[in-house]
Amino acid sequence: MGYETFANPKGGYSEPLNAAPTYQTTPQPKPMIPPPRGTEGEFVEKKVYEGVGKFHGNHFRGYFSYIANPSHSQIVAMNKYLFDNFCAVFALANVTKATLGKYKFKSKSTVEFQMGGTITLLEKFPQLEFIGGLIHSDWISIEKSADSLSFYGSTLKREWIHKQERELFSDLGKIAAALNIIDVKKAFEIVQNLIEANQHHFLAGRRSWAVGFDRSVNLWFIETVAFERSSVCEYSLLDKYGNLRQMIMDIWIYQINNYFRVLKNTTGIMAHITGFPAKVNGKVISEYADYNYSKNVLYKIIEEKSAPVLLNTPWYSKCLSRHPGLTKDL
Repeated sequence: MGYETFANPKGGYSEPLNAAPTYQTTPQPKPMIPPPRGTEGEFVEKKVYEGVGKFHGNHFRGYFSYIANPSHSQIVAMNKYLFDNFCAVFALANVTKATLGKYKFKSKSTVEFQMGGTITLLEKFPQLEFIGGLIHSDWISIEKSADSLSFYGSTLKREWIHKQERELFSDLGKIAAALNIIDVKKAFEIVQNLIEANQHHFLAGRRSWAVGFDRSVNLWFIETVAFERSSVCEYSLLDKYGNLRQMIMDIWIYQINNYFRVLKNTTGIMAHITGFPAKVNGKVISEYADYNYSKNVLYKIIEEKSAPVLLNTPWYSKCLSRHPGLTKDL
């Protein structure tokens, strides 16, 4: 998209030497046909290796006290609760909103993410978030891992085009051409690229979630881990010059804190993280001593040009062992 090698189309403006004479004196350009609308509800998975740019890994973890010395079935039940209530927990207080999709992808449930959550990123221009939510959606499919101790989401590309999406980008192209910023043909090409980019989740890859029990500190944890990269070049540029990475951090820190809010309705109590190295309820956990933290959530981020280098980084590899869905069938 935007980087294809263009070839002279068959039946272009050049004609064979023995062609019959024509009375047409001015070559007529081919009509600019808009991209097909596609079939509503149809998706394709955008796998991490189909993305662009560096490979990203990140790990967010929060601790809490709850049932002491839980059984395997109790841990599975806690994961089931988070899976079944994913959108409700996510959306309690966040910079984006999550809605259970009305479409399935290969019999799996889907989730639609949009800007315009309960926490605004653009305090001076909240209407821009509202407009962004109407224009762009990120879709994932979600499924449980085989052991039911985690579940994961896979990024999806939407195969259909919304009417308002087509109209908005077409109008922008017409305005740019009318103002002589670019010619009509170039405006049309840019509009097509914008629509195609907009059909993508801004990331390619997967994210996994788990609730478990850390017996080294006798505390429960909730965590999320990702293996991802930018889906297309347009989003890679936004990542480089915008604040997408910071937004990703905010989203998952808020989600874990939302889970802590749900725990208030039970006997669960959030663990406090303070100091440096970070102490969880006053105790250093050596495995996470070099992690940063925010709002009582530990986190660590890694970027590598090569997927094997990332996947074999010791601390990240250990995360993967608890989240098999991140690399399943890749």
